Amino acid sequence: MSINRQLRFSTFFITGFALLLISLLSYWTFFQSSYNELKANTINSLNRSASTIEQRINELDILTEKAQFFSKNSYDLMSDLRKYAVGSDFSNEELFNSEQEIKGIFRTLIYRMDQLNFLAIALPNGRIISYSNTQKDFSYGYDPLQAQWYQQALAAKGALNISAIEDESIIVNGGEERTLLFSRAIYDFYSKEFLGIFVVNCEPSFFDFISKDFPDKISGFQLMDKQNDTIFYEANPMVDTQPKDMVSKTINANRQPLKLSVSVDNQEYVQLLWTTLRNMALIFIGILLLSLLISYRFANLFTAPIVKLSKIMRQRSQEDIIFDTQDDEQRNDEIGILYQEYQQMLRAIKQYTQEQINFEQSLLKSELNVYKNQIDSHFLYNTLESINSLAEIEEIDEISTMTLSLSNMFRYASNGFVNEATLADELHNVEDYLNIQEIRFQKKIDYLVINNSDNLLQAHIPKVIIQPLVENAIYHGLSKGGIDGKIRLFISKTKNTVLIRVYDDGLGMDEYTLAQITNNLADATDIVRKRTNHIGLINIEARIKNTYGNDYGLAIFSKPGQGTFVELRLPILLKGENDV
Repeated sequence: MSINRQLRFSTFFITGFALLLISLLSYWTFFQSSYNELKANTINSLNRSASTIEQRINELDILTEKAQFFSKNSYDLMSDLRKYAVGSDFSNEELFNSEQEIKGIFRTLIYRMDQLNFLAIALPNGRIISYSNTQKDFSYGYDPLQAQWYQQALAAKGALNISAIEDESIIVNGGEERTLLFSRAIYDFYSKEFLGIFVVNCEPSFFDFISKDFPDKISGFQLMDKQNDTIFYEANPMVDTQPKDMVSKTINANRQPLKLSVSVDNQEYVQLLWTTLRNMALIFIGILLLSLLISYRFANLFTAPIVKLSKIMRQRSQEDIIFDTQDDEQRNDEIGILYQEYQQMLRAIKQYTQEQINFEQSLLKSELNVYKNQIDSHFLYNTLESINSLAEIEEIDEISTMTLSLSNMFRYASNGFVNEATLADELHNVEDYLNIQEIRFQKKIDYLVINNSDNLLQAHIPKVIIQPLVENAIYHGLSKGGIDGKIRLFISKTKNTVLIRVYDDGLGMDEYTLAQITNNLADATDIVRKRTNHIGLINIEARIKNTYGNDYGLAIFSKPGQGTFVELRLPILLKGENDV
């Protein structure tokens, strides 16, 4: 895909995506804010209603407790009920008198409690004594002993139990709607003997206050038994197909857990959502079309010069030209800079190519000079060989040894562009040097090589790097051979490093001299570049650092009168092998 099309597509996509994202986020923020406010108000109202419900239930709980412990000077309800315990004998006259007393108690308790239909006591034998505040009451002859609400009251063990009655036949004038029974089992205070069931009857409208003081969007209310899902109260139930969200709360948890639920009507929000989405889609399409036209114009404005430059670059790869694009180079934006820099790059490439040609020519001349010098060196070698031959004829061994050793050293040091040698070759060069020095100083130098690994002899190291260290040991440690002493060369290795240590037991160095040399070694690279005259140690350090990096190089340890220890660290390099 061309850059022009990519730019148009990118502009079109970014504009559309940004517009869609901003619109959706804006609407979603509004929707969530409004809905969360509604839900918060709903929860507050739900908590108030739950508190009122528990208060009403507590009132009935207190009412039933008062009833069973009711007493006056001439009558005590609990004592009277003991006569009707299971297995007890009683007369009709006693039952009649009890009914009159109990109804008097109920009349006192139910006074001005318009929400209650009647109060009743179901005796252990199934006989019901009741007093009605309305036209509703238990049906004549109704036996409650096998009824579900009766069994639930017994199971509650004296706690208040709420039941919903659907059977119309057990309540006189009950109508078609369910009715509610609040029941509590009565037990003797001392013997814990069962004495009957206290019953309070009311209609579900007892909980009508639930649907009051709620936001407008709350359309459904429900109070139910959480254990068996029996519905005690329901108002304005919503149709299942309508969008809704249920908010619930558990109340009366310490006695008979009830679940109070309300339905939040989402229909208006859903309709608003679809209307907003439709309007957003129309605006979105219009803006996208406008964005398409604008992106086409700007894409051509910015990409045409780039397309032109790409064609020029393709042509430049085939022809050696400097192109003429003065109009585009005069632009002040990034495209003008692109043209200018590309033009400058071509000029730099042309200049670099010319310089590279000059360099190659110079290098070729240098190689020719090296070959010429090698020819001159062969003349020196041949001359030294002739001197050696004459010394052997005349049987002068010292001259023969010196000329042969010197010839070997010249040949080793001037071998063209080869800057590396094996460790074995480097040690042979040191031996040639020592042969010459022993003849010069007319004394035997105590020199010994201690090698921990014969394989290291084939390791490649920089040429003429050990001989200067031995030379320093003779000239500075042993005072140019003026004192007797030992020179030891230790060769060992670590995992990836060759360690070459040159030790002499000569004069040593004081702290100042040692610190000065150590500082010079740290700046060896700069010293070699800036100065023409420098000592051999600095030259060796610079060669190692430039070739192998800062992990390798020299370290010097010395004390006056105790000799000097020079450590040389080099990488292990074996041609044709990976390790030693």
